[in-house]
Amino acid sequence: MAHIIVFGDSTTYGAWDSQGGWVQRMREKLDVKNIQGKHYFLIYNQGISGDTSKGMLKRFEHELIPRLDDAGENIVIISGGGNDALYSRKTKKHWVEIPAFKRNYARMITIARKYTQQIIVTGVEPCDETKTDPVPWEPTVSYLEKHIERYNDALKSVCEKENVQFLNFFGKLNNKKFIATLKDGIHPNDKGQQMMEKIVWEAMRKRRWV
Repeated sequence: MAHIIVFGDSTTYGAWDSQGGWVQRMREKLDVKNIQGKHYFLIYNQGISGDTSKGMLKRFEHELIPRLDDAGENIVIISGGGNDALYSRKTKKHWVEIPAFKRNYARMITIARKYTQQIIVTGVEPCDETKTDPVPWEPTVSYLEKHIERYNDALKSVCEKENVQFLNFFGKLNNKKFIATLKDGIHPNDKGQQMMEKIVWEAMRKRRWV
């Protein structure tokens, strides 16, 4: 038996995907394995719309502990980062500046290691800044590609220092095919979420975690 706990933001939650996002798509595959009786997996989606690394850290251990399998394996996936990089056109600051962003992720990794060594951190997905500069629903802020790339690089450096697996969503998805799935410029639709799920699933299969 294994429990998979996924922390993140609205993309992790599955916004704009009629099938519930990449975490739900993983659950569908895991449920097939469960029904076949070869393995047994439970996956928990702890994605919250609008969340940042600051918010995830605040709730991280409190939400993690009740979802752990005390008798089996546990896998923790930390996803997000895009909201941290959100840039205020008024204050000229990000929602969470990079030094704090890196500390928050390092702290979440440290907490996760108290319960498991099976940890994955995903990078930040690219955006379509032709639609997010400014953000349509909040014209005082912007998602910009150059900022997202910086935050993605910061995440990569944290993972290298902490020696945990980093899945480079930005590097793998920064292409026309994925960008076309971002109907509002930031949230992938069904096709985009499917691309993300494939990256995570293959990484877990490679490590024989699923």
